[in-house]
Amino acid sequence: MNINDKSPREPNIFYTTPTQQHLPAHNNETTAHWLTKLGKQIIDSPNSPPNPPLEQQSSPQTSPQTEAVAVAKPSPMHAITSPTGEVTRENLAEHMQYIASNYYAQPFTHYDTLLVEHEGQEVLWKDLSPQHKFDVVYAHSLPHNRPKLMQREKFPSEAAWVAHIEHRLLSGSHKPDGTPAGRENDPREIHGTDHGMRVGIFSAVYAYLYNKYDPDAHITPEEVVAIQLAGGFHDSGRQTEGVDVDDKKSAAIATDNLTKWGFSPAYIDASKQAILEKDGQKLSSKHVIAKCVQCADATEYGRVGPFNPKFLDIFKEFNGYQATPQVSWFENIPPKPLKEGKTLDEFNLELKAVNQEMSMLITSSIERRVLFSQPGKNYYTEILQLINPTHHPKLYAMFVEMNIL
Repeated sequence: MNINDKSPREPNIFYTTPTQQHLPAHNNETTAHWLTKLGKQIIDSPNSPPNPPLEQQSSPQTSPQTEAVAVAKPSPMHAITSPTGEVTRENLAEHMQYIASNYYAQPFTHYDTLLVEHEGQEVLWKDLSPQHKFDVVYAHSLPHNRPKLMQREKFPSEAAWVAHIEHRLLSGSHKPDGTPAGRENDPREIHGTDHGMRVGIFSAVYAYLYNKYDPDAHITPEEVVAIQLAGGFHDSGRQTEGVDVDDKKSAAIATDNLTKWGFSPAYIDASKQAILEKDGQKLSSKHVIAKCVQCADATEYGRVGPFNPKFLDIFKEFNGYQATPQVSWFENIPPKPLKEGKTLDEFNLELKAVNQEMSMLITSSIERRVLFSQPGKNYYTEILQLINPTHHPKLYAMFVEMNIL
């Protein structure tokens, strides 16, 4: 297949295979209708069928694929030469489970040993003054969450103020005696294995969408593997469930392991920066790895509150974004032109459809988490096996096309 083919048929973005996979036709809902709803701060629960019982969600067997041929070429903007070292599509699940077992499945540190960075040094959290604790949490809070962190004058006593700051950092991660909360094999309720593995999986979805719609993105299959690992590592260094003060720890864990696995220095640096800067709002200079991880992480917000796609980098990039006094931390973004032959309506409808399907995989089911966390299970594979053509037609088609399923 010629990568420059401009014929009306949609080329396989990642591979040429004997049987071309096509995304199912979508409904006729218009982008204008969706954006109108967004203006009213809706993203209500998607109008999707409820998840079937767990035992009915395993993916059907697929026929063996013949050897695939990569067709995409990295662009100067996003090129990463031979990034994957010893990690391949075939053994990615093993490496994802390594991340799960060694980081997300480990309990948080005891409160008394919790270290944070303050004035360029690592110090014990418990030894900081109330004002210094406030400063640390404020510095690491996302801009739109900073108003939730209140100053001393808002509280009747200093003890009440300190309790407020502690809650912003811990958010239920520790018991009153300082020991970490959580279940055996699955101790991190909000930022645990469930979240880390899905961000790794969802990062591939956004790599697919960038590849399909962004004229500057030509992401190879090997790079998708690398992007998924960055997603998997993004919260690996966390010590608490609240404000993330541990991006540097997560980046260091990723750097150490990617070096051990033989990744190229260019990818290691890009992955490190993606974790450190995934929430940065300067999209014009942000690496595509960071954008994919940001989008996947933001999609996961649906597990704790209402999800809104306008907080996704990819949505802002193609629809444009105008900063207001209320959201002045965002960069003003003019709408980016899409790849030749693609329309904004097509992009927004596909984005909405895949987000509805991803929302069906985001669950608070304790039963499922306990099952997937059992010794000998591969959590990443267990989630993938839930994706099927009946309940997740677009995700299933994407992942078959990328040889993920």
